[in-house]
Amino acid sequence: MSRAPDHMPVSDLKNLGAVSARWLESVDIHTIGDLRRLGPALAWRIVRERYPEANVLLLWAMAAGLEDRHWQSLGENEKKALRAEAKSIRFGSPENADADAGHRPGGGLATTRGATVRLPVVLLLVTVAALFTAPSATAQVLPFSPLLEAQIYPAGGILVGGARLGPLDVHAGWNRTRRGDFGEHDNERGGGPGIGASIWRRGAPGAPGALSGLLGVAGLHAGLRIDVWYLDIDWWDRVPGGITGPPTPARRTGSTQITVFQPTVRLRFDLPGAPLSLTAAVGAEINVTTDGEDVGDGAIGLLGLRWAF
Repeated sequence: MSRAPDHMPVSDLKNLGAVSARWLESVDIHTIGDLRRLGPALAWRIVRERYPEANVLLLWAMAAGLEDRHWQSLGENEKKALRAEAKSIRFGSPENADADAGHRPGGGLATTRGATVRLPVVLLLVTVAALFTAPSATAQVLPFSPLLEAQIYPAGGILVGGARLGPLDVHAGWNRTRRGDFGEHDNERGGGPGIGASIWRRGAPGAPGALSGLLGVAGLHAGLRIDVWYLDIDWWDRVPGGITGPPTPARRTGSTQITVFQPTVRLRFDLPGAPLSLTAAVGAEINVTTDGEDVGDGAIGLLGLRWAF
């Protein structure tokens, strides 16, 4: 397989036009050799730091161009491998230290999607341990009562209905998301059904410990909720003007089906004299199965209104 000569300017790479070449040159990738030494995955991540509109087609264009191929000739397995490599890169790690120092705009550490998932999961585990070691007040609740909860988050909303069984909630519902460019593509939207359960803990007034003291406030509860969602996500990417070749549509579209595991740590405040509660939650959306191209996941924060007798 032929290779593009390293001494040639990056603007001469197959698949790249003026816009893509300017992006690369602006982060000190001037020749094809510069690009080859970094690798297309790391180069794409560096460009994305400065130009978020540089979508995944640039990654494929660079990888194929280094082998003097058209980007549309890449197979699905090659594309998945490139995306996996790009996702695995963590700026600030020893293996990328030279690239950080010489190429990454602004320097310093970059937060990766993996990190945004790990932090809520760590908080989740710490809170769960605190919940179940703190002294608890005995809740006076009906053995069974219906519930309804609506939640909003920056990229969508959730509506669930179910039943309260003592300290346990069980529910089913619908998750509607309009992620825009928060995900892996230039626009992602969709939705689907899901099921889940919550368990609540209320502290004993006057009990020792910060968490018990907080939960001793009248009407305040802490809890853990686990949801599993089955979502159909429609997405599209802009085809950048810098990629040349046969005529292509202005957008590249597709659909992905995902199973999402969503653990959250929650606070609930029961409004006095009413069957209504205000809720707040933080956690993570973790795509555990993906049928189609990758779509976004990561940290999530939610605010809600809960109705239960």
